Amino acid sequence: MKKLTLLLTLSTLTTLTLLSAPAPATTPSFGVQVTGKGRPVILIPGLASGGATWDSTVAHLKGRFECHVLTLAGFAGQPPLSNRGDAPFLDTVRRDIITYIRTQKLAKPVIIGHSLGGAMALWLGETEPDLVGELVIVDSAPFLPELMMPGATVESMKPMANAMREQIASAKPGSQDEYLKTMAHSKDDVARIVEWSRKSDAATVGAAMVELYTNDLRPALNQIKSRVLALSAWSAYKDYTTRQRVFDNLTKQYSGVAKLTFELHDEAWHFMMFDEPAWFFAQLDKFLAQ
Repeated sequence: MKKLTLLLTLSTLTTLTLLSAPAPATTPSFGVQVTGKGRPVILIPGLASGGATWDSTVAHLKGRFECHVLTLAGFAGQPPLSNRGDAPFLDTVRRDIITYIRTQKLAKPVIIGHSLGGAMALWLGETEPDLVGELVIVDSAPFLPELMMPGATVESMKPMANAMREQIASAKPGSQDEYLKTMAHSKDDVARIVEWSRKSDAATVGAAMVELYTNDLRPALNQIKSRVLALSAWSAYKDYTTRQRVFDNLTKQYSGVAKLTFELHDEAWHFMMFDEPAWFFAQLDKFLAQ
């Protein structure tokens, strides 16, 4: 169970409390790179990951879509926020994305998010249902702890989430490198993921983990008006679970989404856009063409 808990902790290295926040930080909580022309798409990477997560996706979409790729503050070399105060980090990011959509006058942008970014996409869909367009959730879940700990609740996760933050703060550089090998098939892709992790600010990662593990998005999923595509993987953890268990858990978690398309891949690992790009792009194209 201890090993399983560690796996759960690390597997989300790559996904929010509904607390009200003080005034948002005056510096951006993310950097943005814009590429392409057409309908706007916002792409959000996962915990301790860089915007380069989406390089191949942008190359695939940029002829038809204007891609706004984010890298969150404190992740993958992006400078951490210095003036956030007591405001929850991910709530600050959410508010800043909403402001960005409005100030840039992006009409119903598609939101594509990986892991933490997927949870952020769902949260945006819940809190701003008339502002965003379709949502694409890549290997995430409305309440991540429930994937490995059936019956987990926000209250039961608070002590574990705080312990995770302390572990992250005290971890030696490179201590997670071995586990990160389960994130993608290719050694080159793993090397990139490891580099992003090492360049991430431990305090920011820890704060995001706490919010991620204590924000249950399931109760408000019925507020989402957008069509949602949820793409998930499971085989990297087949020593600890089964396909049917993962499928049942995720379909139950997403049951509150009115317009859901759900696909579970049997070979891809967490970074499925790296492992199975042809399949990933086919699902994306089919969904966005509807």
